[in-house]
Amino acid sequence: MKDESKEPRTSRLAPRTPGPLFGGAIMRTAYRLVLLGFSLALLAGCGAGAGSPGAATSSTTPSRGTGRAVFKIDWPPAPPGRLIPAATQSIGIVVSLNVVTAATQVVDRPAAGGQSVITLNNLPSGALTDTVTAYPQAGGLGTPLALGSSPVTITAGQSSAVALTLASSIDHLVVTPAAPMVIGGDTLQLMATAVDASGAMVLTAPGDLKWSSAAAAV
Repeated sequence: MKDESKEPRTSRLAPRTPGPLFGGAIMRTAYRLVLLGFSLALLAGCGAGAGSPGAATSSTTPSRGTGRAVFKIDWPPAPPGRLIPAATQSIGIVVSLNVVTAATQVVDRPAAGGQSVITLNNLPSGALTDTVTAYPQAGGLGTPLALGSSPVTITAGQSSAVALTLASSIDHLVVTPAAPMVIGGDTLQLMATAVDASGAMVLTAPGDLKWSSAAAAV
């Protein structure tokens, strides 16, 4: 009998060793893939910083609408009315939102009196307050002679009219808010505006308006 057991056969085909040309192609391809991956990573990073979803940018933040206030100021001929000293030569206008000043303007008195129309643009929409102060010198200089404050509502894209007279006498006072309510222990700020019969704001000298309450505890 023949001994059928044999050593395991091994392949006579030796593994192909890449030649210089074949191996160089593989290396170049791998190098390109690395560069491509690196470029994509850079693009992804730049895209995230330029407004991709989840990236906060100022350009995506909606801006608050703005409007304007038009002040019509009636100056009396000399001498002015008794509530405004004859020395008044200018008034200063300050429009504020809460305690933040939104706009300011100084208006000099025309030589012959008459009406001045002043427009303040780019005011934030909402409930604002305008404060007007009379000064004895042009340019808003000197010790304030009289003042007045009133609420003004600014609507985005629209004009709100504010009438101011320096010649009329006071017809009544307007208190804001109109129906104030306050809980015991809390505080509430009130604003009193002197107006004439037409509803135009009248400036008053400091100390002319005094607050009092019928409740002794208030």
